[in-house]
Amino acid sequence: MPNSGLVLFAVVSFAGCTCSEDSQTADGGDSDSDGDSDSDTDGDSDTDADTDVDTDVDADGIIPGDRRVDWNPGIPGGIPERSEICADVTAAPFSATGDGVTDDAGAIQAAIDACPEGEVLYFPEGTYRVASTLFVTKGIVLRGDGPDLTRIEGDGTGGRGIVNLGEQWDYDGQPQTSVTGGIEKGSTELVVGDASIFAVGDFVIVDQRNDGDLVALDASESECVWGSREDGTRLLGQIVEVVSVDAGNGTVGIDPALAMTLSAELNPEMVGLNSNVVREAGVEDLAIADRGYRGGNHSNLRIHTCAYCWAKNVESDMVSGRHIEVNRSFRCEIRDSYVHHAHCYNPGANAYGIAVEGQSSETLVENNVSYFLNVAFVMGSSGPGNVIAYNHGDVIWDSNFPDTGWLMADFSVNHCAHPFMTLYEGNLGSQLSADDIHGGSSHATFFRNFMDREHEGIELFSNRITVIFAARNRYMNVVGNVFGAEGDTGDYDADQNCDEDVATYKLGWPSDCGAGPETIDPQVAATLLRHGNFDGVSGETRWDDAIDERELPDSFYLDAKPGFFGDLPWPAVGPDLDPRVGTIPAKARFDEIAHESYGGDSCG
Repeated sequence: MPNSGLVLFAVVSFAGCTCSEDSQTADGGDSDSDGDSDSDTDGDSDTDADTDVDTDVDADGIIPGDRRVDWNPGIPGGIPERSEICADVTAAPFSATGDGVTDDAGAIQAAIDACPEGEVLYFPEGTYRVASTLFVTKGIVLRGDGPDLTRIEGDGTGGRGIVNLGEQWDYDGQPQTSVTGGIEKGSTELVVGDASIFAVGDFVIVDQRNDGDLVALDASESECVWGSREDGTRLLGQIVEVVSVDAGNGTVGIDPALAMTLSAELNPEMVGLNSNVVREAGVEDLAIADRGYRGGNHSNLRIHTCAYCWAKNVESDMVSGRHIEVNRSFRCEIRDSYVHHAHCYNPGANAYGIAVEGQSSETLVENNVSYFLNVAFVMGSSGPGNVIAYNHGDVIWDSNFPDTGWLMADFSVNHCAHPFMTLYEGNLGSQLSADDIHGGSSHATFFRNFMDREHEGIELFSNRITVIFAARNRYMNVVGNVFGAEGDTGDYDADQNCDEDVATYKLGWPSDCGAGPETIDPQVAATLLRHGNFDGVSGETRWDDAIDERELPDSFYLDAKPGFFGDLPWPAVGPDLDPRVGTIPAKARFDEIAHESYGGDSCG
């Protein structure tokens, strides 16, 4: 194996696992709940101090430290509460109409430009038609009267996003230097060629060249040359904040610490993220919609080169690409939102829900609903420390609803190399899938999720697999999940490619239905850690004999029950619970929403 420069040991194979003899026997289906969606959704991750939380067990006793990070995602202290309103966009001198007919883009952009940092631009009830992108390039908040009352509707907007937090592009001419020391996992001080070109408060990417083995451009369909700078040859990248500079000693202090050990042989470098990284910009309490198909790869809300930015209680309706895109950003939050429907459902970046891409690091995507799309939540070339938690996805399909037959993944763990060190916790959906269509990924952790292999209103007969880790997706950690329902029939590990049999796992097959067993990547299974998961096919909770710990923590990133759970039991999913599967606030909200079929009438 070529030297990857990464510390990758403690490889655990599940081949010798045993099943517990005292597995839960309670019904693995949804538990009854009051369905109350009036729980705390203020987005600040408040916790219920009265909740007893298991603090004696954490990832240390289950997942070796080289396979994970200490997840602490999102905005420290939660989304800030802004109260100072700079202007009402409908008032003079801006005078946006909100009548759904007039192009309000110029009036709104003027109001954005005039609003001071740290204040709120208010959008009263109305429909605001915009024929050009709204750019927010400073730390202000766009706030409406609620998604059901305030709508921003793009009408042929030329920019990539209808609303864009951060700069549009501006990649070139950033300060860049070599990294020559302090490159071990956990390091917070890097030795660099020229520290003087950076300042405290800068945001930088620390990356290295692909090693050609774990991290490579190799793919089943097409290489992800857009996944990083230098045409995808630096796919392992992490965005950090500069917290100290010692030009004399040539050191730069960073936060958070390096997520993986780098290799001097792979030319690690530090490069500035953008000349204007926007801090603390947000969108709250409104809806964004795209009136017509603009071609794939556009976004309704685009967060690009932003730090500590957020979307809270946003509805995104009809899209030409990604509903909410987080790209080249740091410690952003997407929470309490609902994204759904698209103009075109042909696969190929036309109908994505929430996407985290471009080495974005430490993102928190929490308590969201994604519905009626090609994929609900997708990672592409993302950095480490991202957490996708307590979200719900349903009715994910291709282009021939309701006769699709093929189970599409609502949680796409990888769709462009090389996402790494992501945590998926507490989500409810149908399938976890890391494909290799555009390359591989590694070191993702899946904890207390429920995947049922079902989509509402779709009769499925192909790809009915709960977890798919395609070729080149290695060092995955699957702990404490519930897959399927008791009484399922099928295979534990799929032994065929793209057949009609039910299976819990499909490991190492390329994302190409024409590929035979000789193309299987054996390292996918060989580096996989599976521990304490209940699956309906086995009817058992299976444990890894090499891991002594049998007690599961409540969370891998929360210290206590989050406030947005309200009265709902937490944790909601686990083989150690009775029943094994409850509900989460996102699912409770989804159950109260009208489930409609529309869109897909225009693909250009």
